[in-house]
Amino acid sequence: MSGLAGFIGALGHCAHCPLRFFAPASGHLCRHECLVLALVAALQHGDEDSAVASARSLAVGRNCERLIAAAGEFAINLKMLGCLLLPIPPDVVAQFLPDDASGPASPTIH
Repeated sequence: MSGLAGFIGALGHCAHCPLRFFAPASGHLCRHECLVLALVAALQHGDEDSAVASARSLAVGRNCERLIAAAGEFAINLKMLGCLLLPIPPDVVAQFLPDDASGPASPTIH
C-alpha cells in the first residue's frame, strides 16, 4: 500500500494538470490512465524509453524523475507480489503521447 500511496502522491504533485479518469463503470480508459499503466508496465519490463516518455507526458520537468522513482517502487512491489502487467509495446505507448511529447496535447478543462 505504501508503494501505491507514494505513486498516487507523486502523480498528484508532479502532474502537468489535474489528471483525467473515466468513471469506473464506463469500460474505457482515457489517455492519462493509459499513460499511468504504460509507465508501470514499462518499469516492470525494463523498457526505459517508454517509461521516460510516459512520465514526461504526465509530469513537469524534474518532477519526471520523482514520478519514475515512485512508480518504480510501486511497479517492483506489484512484481514481487506476482502482479505483472503485460508489456505495452513502445509503438502503442507512442499513441498515448501528445504530438510534441512535452505536455498536454491541447488545453484541457477540468
